[in-house]
Amino acid sequence: MAKELEKKDKGFTIKLEELNKILQEINKRANDCCFGHEIPNIQTQQAMRDALNGVNLTQIDSLDDLTNELKRENNKGFENVCSSV
Repeated sequence: MAKELEKKDKGFTIKLEELNKILQEINKRANDCCFGHEIPNIQTQQAMRDALNGVNLTQIDSLDDLTNELKRENNKGFENVCSSV
């Protein structure tokens, strides 16, 4: 499947590398926030519950849409999300 996508989009590997970097940053920040470094605030806890329950999920139809959505989420930052209660 990846080879088929690569044929369709010459920049496929570049986009995947960019997505991986964004996902690594999100994962690092989430781990810092949620696994002992800081206690998530009430809004963050509710957002985590909503995500687990499938509330407010965005449908992604293409790799470009996914990249843009991840960039938007990453650019929002975690300063407010990870502040202690």
